[in-house]
Amino acid sequence: RALTLDQVLEVAFTAAREGRVYNGQPLAIGAGQNSRTIVLVSAPVVMQDRFIGVAAAFVDLQFLINRLRETRDGGLMTYVVDRQGRLVAGATPDYATGQDLNSLEIVKNFVDQGGRVQVAPTLEFTATVGKQSTRMLGTYSVVPALDWAVVAQKKQRDAYQGIYEMQWTARLLAVLAVLVSIALSVAA
Repeated sequence: RALTLDQVLEVAFTAAREGRVYNGQPLAIGAGQNSRTIVLVSAPVVMQDRFIGVAAAFVDLQFLINRLRETRDGGLMTYVVDRQGRLVAGATPDYATGQDLNSLEIVKNFVDQGGRVQVAPTLEFTATVGKQSTRMLGTYSVVPALDWAVVAQKKQRDAYQGIYEMQWTARLLAVLAVLVSIALSVAA
């Protein structure tokens, strides 16, 4: 469940009082073109083994979102999820910040692995949106310091398009080679 700004600040303060660093969950603020995704990071401030406060900063994820958008060429979809499988940042507005993406097999795989696999092999899976299912290829890379993963996925048919073209070209060349050999044997 998504936390409010006040709740995130309270959780960060509680973590600092307990001596823990806190990397918050993403928050969407604003609306429309003024919408931003931010994350609160904080650390306890301790002097002579005594808690005296918390140092915290909100980090704007717009730079990350812009980089994710740049990868969309060629049908690649990239996004970042947290340890619970919630969207941190995405390249498209198809999913909302904080949305639970555990219904996607690739995300569920990351969550189930518990961060033990730093870079997953490319996996085949099915993505279902509404009633439509699409065969996908995907992988993820873990960002250990944040307990996040960067997920990259592509429709299988798009990913294999180059292979299909090579197979078609090879078949065409094989047929041409057979025709040339027949023509040479007839001419001889």
